[in-house]
Amino acid sequence: MIRVVREITRRDQRFEGATGTFAATSGSSRQMNLVHASRPEAAAREIGLYFQAEEICEYEPTLTPWMRAGDES
Repeated sequence: MIRVVREITRRDQRFEGATGTFAATSGSSRQMNLVHASRPEAAAREIGLYFQAEEICEYEPTLTPWMRAGDES
């Protein structure tokens, strides 16, 4: 899943992005983009740049129970 998200959002190789992906069609800057994705270790550092610990809360989308069969976890 991480690989797929990184593939459609990456900005460092804009002109190599697959047709129809954010990487190929959105913006023209490597720094000013609409979507950002990071590897888990980088994300932890980046979140700390913008948010205080007390601003972070757990979140589970309300649709989660509808996206899996009853016997799946």
